[in-house]
Order: sequence, then structure tokens, then C-alpha cells
Amino acid sequence: HHARGPLVLWQAYRLVLERRCVVCAIDYLPHHGVRTPLGSGQGAQGARHAKWPARHLADDGDAAPWAEENWRPTVARIATEWRTALDVLLAAPAPSGTGHAFDGEMEASLRRLATERRSVLGSMEGYGSGRLVAADKVGILGYSSGAVAAFLTLGIEQRTKGRISAAVLAGVSDVFLPIGPGSLPTPNPAEFAARLRQEAERVRVSLLWVANEEDAKSPIGRVRELFEAVGSKRKTLRVLPGGHCDLSVGEILSHEEWMFDQLLNKKVEAEADELGDSQDVHEID
Repeated sequence: HHARGPLVLWQAYRLVLERRCVVCAIDYLPHHGVRTPLGSGQGAQGARHAKWPARHLADDGDAAPWAEENWRPTVARIATEWRTALDVLLAAPAPSGTGHAFDGEMEASLRRLATERRSVLGSMEGYGSGRLVAADKVGILGYSSGAVAAFLTLGIEQRTKGRISAAVLAGVSDVFLPIGPGSLPTPNPAEFAARLRQEAERVRVSLLWVANEEDAKSPIGRVRELFEAVGSKRKTLRVLPGGHCDLSVGEILSHEEWMFDQLLNKKVEAEADELGDSQDVHEID
């Protein structure tokens, strides 16, 4: 589902309303979902969307046809875009208005920061009070292809700024290749798997990994192998019946509950880590 799909909007609306948090939904590739010329990758438009040539948008603005050799820069682009979005959100000041005034002020602030990010964001190493987002309470939810993008972003973010504290990933393994229109150019399967395993070792956030027993895209055996490679001290593998990302509403709500529990208890867990090198690694069926 793309960033403005009904399920994504439903979850975002609920989180904002019930949790009083900021939600940023990102289409994980430069031409996916609302970022296509048609503005949608679903329904009747999806068939026409398939005719849109898959492209890698280079930093210099030039577009080159996607091919096997282009998947590496595309993966790098995914992480760069996600991390830039986080830069903008963390730098945004908390609006002073309410209602429509709040909306207008927020949109203007984010657009300005996005436009000026190279000069403004680069000098902002710390984020103090009065900001829209609390820098020590950032989590990420990723499903299917979005989980692959989130996983790659976590690895790169962890070895640089490390601003993400917890993550829920569903439907990802080292053999799930999200290819085709709106997805990655076809990578070499062995090289792609090796890249994911490499990133797994760098991931240190609290992690809830969700898998389905009958998932043909992410076989449970390969899911467990990649999960074991993750470097996090606090990680949980939850195995459910059903196919790829076959998740009930109740299950998705439990992901949110787990996420906020991790974010709100981050300080306590950090103090516990300083006292010892114990691990909390378990699997739930």
C-alpha cells in the first residue's frame, strides 16, 4: 500500500488522534504510490501505472532506465530519502496555532525545511525543546516492501546518527525481492541477501519482527535466519498463520502498543543496558 492508501491513512489517523503523535508516511521509492505521474499505484490506475518505466532518480536529477546494476544506488536512495524526511521532522518547530492555522503553519514549516535542508539541517546536530517531534521517541513501522526499505534504513541510520529507537517489521526476509513497477530493479538474489544480512548485524534498535507461516515471499526458515543475524539486544520474532503480511486489525493494533511501550520506556531500558550486557531475544508463535 502506498503512503495515501486507505489502510495507511486509517492507521495514521488513529495514531495521531489516540496517541497524539506525529506520523510520516513515505512512499519507499522515488516513483512509488503518490509519486507516480498518476498519483496512485492501486485499482484501475494500477494497470496504467505498470506502463510507467521504472527509474532510478540520481542526485543530479537525471533519470536512467532501471536495470540489474541500478539496484544498489536505488537502495542507497531509499535510505537517503527516509533519513532526509526524519531530518525535516526533527528540525520542525512545534506550531503555535490550532485548527486550520496549525495545518497551514505546519505545512509551511516543513516545506521550508525541506527546501533549505542542505544549509539548515546540516548544522543542527541536536534538537531541543519546542520542536514538533521528540528526538528520543522515534519509531518506524514497515510492512512488506516498506519493511525492506525500513530495514535498510535502520542499518544505515544506526551507524551514523542512530535516531530511531524501535521498529516493527512485517513480511521481510533476505529472499523477498520487491521487484516490478514501483519496486526495486531486479537485483542479484545472492548479493541482495548478503546486503540484508550485512545490514542486520548493524541494527541495534528494539525490534518486533512479524512473520507468517505460509508466506511464499518470505519463507519462515529464511526469516528466522535473518532475524538471528540482527544485532539488537531486544528483539522478538512473532510467527502468525497465513500468507504474506496476513495481519488482522487486532494484530496491527498490538504493533502500535508494542511500539509505544518501547518508546516510552527507552530511558529505563538504556539504564539497564549500562548495568550489563544481557539480551532479551525470544520467539512467539
